Formats: sequence, structure tokens, C-alpha cells
Amino acid sequence: MFDRILVVTLSNIGDAVMTTPVFETLHQLYPNSVIDIIGDERSSEIFLGAPYLGVTYHRRKKASLWENVRLLGRLRRQKYDLIVDLRTNLIPILLRGEKRLYKRSRTGFSQHSVQEHMSAILPLLNKDFKTPLCKIYIDQEEARKARAAVSIIPQGRWLAVAPGANWPGKKWAVSRYRELIFKLDGQFDAVLLLGIEGDSLEETEKSTTPIFDFTGKTNLSLVKVLLSQSSFFIGNDSGLGHLAASLSVPTLTLFGPGNPDRYKPLSMTSFVLVAPENNLDKLTPDSVFEAMLPHLKKGR
Repeated sequence: MFDRILVVTLSNIGDAVMTTPVFETLHQLYPNSVIDIIGDERSSEIFLGAPYLGVTYHRRKKASLWENVRLLGRLRRQKYDLIVDLRTNLIPILLRGEKRLYKRSRTGFSQHSVQEHMSAILPLLNKDFKTPLCKIYIDQEEARKARAAVSIIPQGRWLAVAPGANWPGKKWAVSRYRELIFKLDGQFDAVLLLGIEGDSLEETEKSTTPIFDFTGKTNLSLVKVLLSQSSFFIGNDSGLGHLAASLSVPTLTLFGPGNPDRYKPLSMTSFVLVAPENNLDKLTPDSVFEAMLPHLKKGR
């Protein structure tokens, strides 16, 4: 029995979401255990509200030597029954732990990232164990704080749109997102634009559906609340697509040069559309609209 567990997770939001099956599995195996986390300050917000969550330690990518020494000192005050390192393969060596587990080396580019993370805890599992889907929780205090932002949006069906990505080649053109939104007039009661500053679509006055631009104006906790109340999500290969899917929101992710076999969101309601020749410039609003229609008709 492991009473106190430490997991070193990843800094990228999408990658952090894809570690949640590890947390869910540990919680299933040891339901009374407390799980502490080491993660990036922003991405670790995705774990808020989780029933297993203990202490969250923040570690910056570009932390100074002194910052790392101080963090190490705080961590060494706690003795852990189990330490699982999904990121560094170094921290567990320096901490007080009875058992240490590490992520195994990638066996191939076709392996989904979730399975790669799960490889760290294979020694704890029997051969018939089924990997759970990615799952995140809504923190009730954060949901309360979000009421003011949510209250301005008309009730009904919301379309969440995330036009950003971490590099230009993975971004479908904003003009095409605008055209798609115009084509979807009447399908939703509101459109929510999500992402960082600079992801805004602009020039959306032609839309008869009210559009609420939250780009650059939210933290992850508010984004989780907005997504959890959305009826559909569409976006590029990015962390927000993984967030939406892990909240069981019907999700369509547009892939260009990325690898969907490895990085697609995993849920029962997530779908991908791969651009012709893996080039998002060749993906038309009409083809995306057609890909969305069957899922829109199912309702939510």
C-alpha cells in the first residue's frame, strides 16, 4: 500500500493532460493515497479539483540552480512510498522514496503518448488492466469564481473554438475559422474563442451568433469551466483539445504536420481530421463543416 505518492508530470498542457491516466490508475489502485505533484505552474492547474490531489510543487523550465536547490529541500522533508517520474528520470534519485518508477524509452512513433506515460507504472499492473481515458476535474471554488464570466454568455449550446497552436505549421488560418463560424450560424447559441493573447479571430461581425473572445483573458481553471459547459469543441492540435476531450466534450481536432496516432485526444467523443498531404493550407472550411455535421446532429 502506498499512502503518499509523488508524480513528476510534464510542463506542456497537452502532455500534462495525457499523464492523467497515470493518476487515475494510481487512484484506482490506491484510493486512500494522496498524490503530490511536481509540475509547471500553469499546466499543474489542470489537476485542481482532483480527489487524489495533495501538495503541488512548481518547477520552472528555466529555474536557477538556487531555485532547484530550494525545491529539492522542500521535497526532501517528505518521505514517499512511491515516486513516479514522467519527465526527468533524475528527481527520484535525490528524494526520499521507498520505490521509484520511471517512464520507459519510447518504443516507436506510432505509440500514443498516453501509453508511453503508462509504461512507468507497468510494474504495478496486471496484464488485463485497461488504461483509463484522460480525465480532469472542475474545482468547485474555481467554478464559483467563474460564474461572472459564464453569466454573460447566453444559455444553450456553446461552440468552443481554439485557433492557436504552439507553432505556425499547426495553425489552420484564422480566416478559415471565421468562414467556418459563419457556416455554423444557427447551430449554436454562442461561440467562445479560447487561447492565449494573439489567438483572436477578429473581424467576426458578420456572425449572427454572439462571439465571446476569451483569448488571453483566462487561466486554465476558467477555461476548464467554459469547456465543461460547451456542446462542441474545434481547434488545432494543441493542449486545449486535450482539455476538452478529457471533459467529455465532443471534440474535433485539425491535424496538419502532427502525428494523430501519437498525439490525438483520447476520449469516446473526440475525433480528428487530417489535412490533405498533412498541409493545413489545403483544408477547406467546407470539409471541416462536413466533418462536424454528423457529430452536431447527435446533440449533447
